[in-house]
Amino acid sequence: MKIKILLALIFWAKWGYSQEKAPGFLEICYADSSHSHAPTAVNLNSYEKLRYPAKSIIEVDYSGFSSEAKTAFQSAVDVWERVLVSRVPIKISATWTSMNANTLATAGTRQVFKNFGSVAQKDVWYTSALANTLAGKDLDEKEVDIVVNVNKNASWSYKTDGTKENFKYDLKTVILHEIGHGLGFTTSFKIAGTNETQVTWGIESLPLVYDVFLVNKAGEFLVDNTKFGNPSTILKTLTTSSETFYKIDFGPFKTDLPKVYAPSPFKGGGSISHLDESKYPKGTINSLMSPNIGAGEINHAPGPAILAILSQMGWPIAGLDGKVITATEPLIEKVKVYPNPSQDRLIVSDEFKGEVYQVYDMKGKLIKSGISNDYIDISKLPAGTYLVKIGKEKGTKIVKN
Repeated sequence: MKIKILLALIFWAKWGYSQEKAPGFLEICYADSSHSHAPTAVNLNSYEKLRYPAKSIIEVDYSGFSSEAKTAFQSAVDVWERVLVSRVPIKISATWTSMNANTLATAGTRQVFKNFGSVAQKDVWYTSALANTLAGKDLDEKEVDIVVNVNKNASWSYKTDGTKENFKYDLKTVILHEIGHGLGFTTSFKIAGTNETQVTWGIESLPLVYDVFLVNKAGEFLVDNTKFGNPSTILKTLTTSSETFYKIDFGPFKTDLPKVYAPSPFKGGGSISHLDESKYPKGTINSLMSPNIGAGEINHAPGPAILAILSQMGWPIAGLDGKVITATEPLIEKVKVYPNPSQDRLIVSDEFKGEVYQVYDMKGKLIKSGISNDYIDISKLPAGTYLVKIGKEKGTKIVKN
């Protein structure tokens, strides 16, 4: 059954450029030596308890895992399968290996892509899994999308039901966190080589889509070269100020921007690519993507701030319009129309092609209607907020600049 959804968008980009790719990179998940006295189960299983089927397929190639470790890993995979909406399978390579004592795991995207198919933004890198989802096909069938390495020497708890084991690290929580990085919760911001006074960003001088929405407390975009040099000392100041935020264009986080981890000094593999732990401490709903995971810390579902960030980058999130679904809510998919923002066209995801669409202004007046084929032409609409309806049940809130 086709459904129509309510969604906030700002229109601005163009698309249709030749596909390019580059190697990916890994983020590091460090062990917090403290023992967590947080509630036993934070945000526990809110996706697993749904009576609805998974909306994506995640395939994992396991190497060196015991059966109990594999079961815990797969339980985390099952959660993400219910969170994400994708017609293209997401491929993960998972390795159980020896690592430094203070490292729990590393993870990242194997490749990044730009200017593929109906890309949302020109000259912006997308992690492999997200790029495939937006393209509607596997852009490199020979490669996996996400690489996860797990420290076999850590003291692991393999429980998957929220039961805490004292002084052990919850493997399911850690894997949920690591897959989040592989999906795109990752940055290209880093110290500028040996120059410890400057920070730089970019792969081949172009940003990751995650980087595009990073702002300072004044709302200025950190990748705006007209304001901040790259590399520069001002970027170093901004990314070590504890005042870095993530721009969200919809829902409650539009006026309460997620706060990003930006400690001083800059921490490679940690800074910018996590949420701020002072705002989202252990035991709270958005703590899954904090920089350090403590023994006994359990969080078995991504919180609303995390989902809002993924959605802002372009991920279709099952049942979400900026909030976590519960076991009793009906599952409503977000209609995938993008880019966000754009100026002239909305690309429509495959499952809604051929459906009737309607565009209303905020007074309820029908402005435009037609059949949603490859795209919806919004080039002649004046700037403003609209409702786009596709299908038979719900609607999508949109904003055009």
